[in-house]
Amino acid sequence: KGAKAGRFDRFGVASPASATFHNGLIYCPYSARRTSHFTERSIGLACSHPDPEQLPWQKTTRPIADLTGEDDDAALISDASDNHLHLYFRTASSQGYHILHSQSSHPLKEDSWSKPVVISIKPEGVRAQELTGAALLNGEYHLFVIEHFYQGGAQVAHLASPNAEGPFHEFDKEQRYLLPEEQPPNIVYSGHITPVVREGAI
Repeated sequence: KGAKAGRFDRFGVASPASATFHNGLIYCPYSARRTSHFTERSIGLACSHPDPEQLPWQKTTRPIADLTGEDDDAALISDASDNHLHLYFRTASSQGYHILHSQSSHPLKEDSWSKPVVISIKPEGVRAQELTGAALLNGEYHLFVIEHFYQGGAQVAHLASPNAEGPFHEFDKEQRYLLPEEQPPNIVYSGHITPVVREGAI
């Protein structure tokens, strides 16, 4: 976390949903907590050295995304086809919960990130959405989203799009949510999952 008063991440660096390997370095987004109550959250970015074991990693001096709501659950995807990093995150405000996208070809330059845009619409009956993972597979973007229902608990939806900025829809048209055995226990409080792509499969 930030060492000095006034830093945008002075009170915490938390909740990365996905890091990525890009041009020889590992990039990891995080939810930056500006206050002692962990409010006024924005998205910061940490970047490894060529040797990731060399600590600490460098960080941006300002947020790469900072909306009026509480920004959290940040995930990055590296797309070699356009040499961009694609950022996905969740924001919560008086307007509700939204999943957003931003992108940059110069990720450590805070002003290079595009204006975040909403890329997923909550279905009827869903109260809130939390991003729990993102992956790129065979040229298609995949998002894993915890959806909290107005009635009942929560489930992990598997969404996909051929475009980084969406719109995102069910990966399996017949089944929006992962199978029960694929979902973690205690999903509401500790059920985040991290999808990893290896040798052409999630």
